[in-house]
Amino acid sequence: MRSTLLILTFMMLSIETRGQLLKKTDTFVGGRVALGSVAGASAGFAATGEYGFDNDLGLIAVIGYSGYTDDFGYGERSHTNVLLMGGVSYHHKLIQDEKFDTFGSVAIGYNVASTSWKWKNNPLNLGEPSASVGGIVIGFSANLRYFLSPQWAVTGSIGYGLGVLSVGADYRIP
Repeated sequence: MRSTLLILTFMMLSIETRGQLLKKTDTFVGGRVALGSVAGASAGFAATGEYGFDNDLGLIAVIGYSGYTDDFGYGERSHTNVLLMGGVSYHHKLIQDEKFDTFGSVAIGYNVASTSWKWKNNPLNLGEPSASVGGIVIGFSANLRYFLSPQWAVTGSIGYGLGVLSVGADYRIP
């Protein structure tokens, strides 16, 4: 986590090689597979969007999902998390190659979470409780986009929020 903070700090503070990476009105949509600590799960999925509202600055939106089950032998507890997040991105040229876009992002949102219990053997006819819970989610990440063509890019992120590491693809809407 410290290395992520250092990367984000470096990206935000070093402006001498700043180039126009995200142009005003650029729009990206994409999908991600998130790995590591996704609201308790080992993996999750997300749909993402980014809109350039100024040169090198973007608005981002993320809808993510993760789910997992804990098995206790006599019953199972299932968890579902739906993350709704919005934030900003700052694009900064760290790699001097036209195919690379490096940027940091910060987001805030809400985790619409639920949990439920299912007995494996219920001779006493006990109830199977469920609960809806949730809370505020804060995310930040260092991101790398590698363009395969003017419209398509593969993307990797390291940070906190949806997961520790995520990989996916982005499409620039012409």
